[in-house]
Amino acid sequence: MLDTYGVVQGNWVGWSTSVAAQIHSVIQAHIHPSSLVITDVGLLSETDGDGILEPGESAELALILENIGDETYTSVNGLLSTDSEWITITVAAADYPGFAPGEQHANLTPFQLTVDAGAPPLFDADLHLALLADGTEHETAAVLSIGQLTEYYRVDVESGIGDWTHGSTGDWNDEWHISTQDSQSLTHSWKCGATGAGDYGNHLDSRLTTEPIQLLPYSRLAFRQRIDCELSTAFPDSAYDGAILEISTDGINWVQLTTALSGGYNKFFRWESGGGNPATHPFPGGTICWSGSYNWLETVFDLTAYGEATVQFRFRFGSDNGTGAGGWFIDDVVLMGYDIGPGDPLVITISYSEPNVVVTWDEQPAATGYKVYHSSEPYGPFELVQDGTLNSYTTSEAGPFFYYVTWY
Repeated sequence: MLDTYGVVQGNWVGWSTSVAAQIHSVIQAHIHPSSLVITDVGLLSETDGDGILEPGESAELALILENIGDETYTSVNGLLSTDSEWITITVAAADYPGFAPGEQHANLTPFQLTVDAGAPPLFDADLHLALLADGTEHETAAVLSIGQLTEYYRVDVESGIGDWTHGSTGDWNDEWHISTQDSQSLTHSWKCGATGAGDYGNHLDSRLTTEPIQLLPYSRLAFRQRIDCELSTAFPDSAYDGAILEISTDGINWVQLTTALSGGYNKFFRWESGGGNPATHPFPGGTICWSGSYNWLETVFDLTAYGEATVQFRFRFGSDNGTGAGGWFIDDVVLMGYDIGPGDPLVITISYSEPNVVVTWDEQPAATGYKVYHSSEPYGPFELVQDGTLNSYTTSEAGPFFYYVTWY
């Protein structure tokens, strides 16, 4: 797929060998000056064989090229490099077979690399592939993801409102509700707008808020959205109505999440109405927002900066006192993060002393700390409930819960 800057973009779709494994990569290959571009990345092998390239591991890679030009190449040689301080290329050179126009081929021998043991557990590394094809130089690139994100939270809006809430403040109006008018998956989605197929109302500051959620490290929030709302006809980059996403660590103070990895904001709220009077929507002029009209789109935000904080998200839609439209739909809200897994679990003892449950374990001489996790289900997802130096955990929270404890 070509974007507006003449860049080929896509997602890894698979590479099959006897030691094939999945690796998620975002591929970016510049058309000029190259007609040979990376279309797929294959992880042929890695140290522990679990299909995930992690710090401290070595790997063999296949970089699949496509000839998108109209020339035929009989001899193609590749030289791999990286800007990442955490990656060392150990076998940088590999040959490719010839390419007729439109053909795809993998390197004939694997590229090889190692990931520094001290690297972050999750990061992206830029790979650059310099090519010599029948004496002509080409260059293409890929982004290789190290580590793996685990899904630990999902709301598909098929089970009712749950612990989410919605409302407005002051004299502003709220039109959030669960709708069957349209959805990205199955039959239901959240909609801010009319309960039927009509337009949303005036003077909205509709706020849809999640329950508090404890993040895993390196979390990303993804959701699907569709919007139809009023733009300025005189200023195409500006909106009278639109939507933003906010985050809070205390449920009181909210800040807008502004920089998306994909599906980001596309407009700005107007300062003034069409007649030059102050705009009547609830946002300060110049606030970046989603507006206009587009079909279902995935939006992704990087939450790494929030660590393992407990947060809430607020989907906020505002309208002025004029023209309405179809509204804003939200579906398939997902959190993914870096799950340390059970690690080195300890043998624990659980006792009950009304009104508390006490979880204890033997101290480990080499440990500097312990992490306690619990879940209402035997196989998770597990939530971190204590991180510290104590070798016990006490709670009066109603269960039942399943626990495990790791040390570091």
